[in-house]
Amino acid sequence: MAIEIYQGKYVTAEDANGYIDGITISDGCMMLSDAARKLSDIVTKLQELKEDCSSANLSIQGSSMEPIIEAFVKSTMDLAQTISNLSETLSTTTQRVVNRKQVLLNEEAKVKDEQAAASPEEVI
Repeated sequence: MAIEIYQGKYVTAEDANGYIDGITISDGCMMLSDAARKLSDIVTKLQELKEDCSSANLSIQGSSMEPIIEAFVKSTMDLAQTISNLSETLSTTTQRVVNRKQVLLNEEAKVKDEQAAASPEEVI
């Protein structure tokens, strides 16, 4: 949830997004989430491939590709989860940082607004 920009009678706070490009970071997080979803889709296809390459369907001298595919499925799923977690953490942290910066900017603007109200002839 974004913090609203303070608008006083004489002074309006700066926008925290001028300091932290949250929109670009958010767009990057969406791209990371999309990549994680695509990796999950690959895992689904790999699991289908594993069934096709089972020892009952395809084996050479008693060995099948199942263990290799299973290992790849696990590592791909782990990677997808790691990317997804990274995206979520980055997005949440960015929003907290932007909100905190906006709170600080709002507090500064309130002080300046109160000072301007006390002596309106010297509007900042």
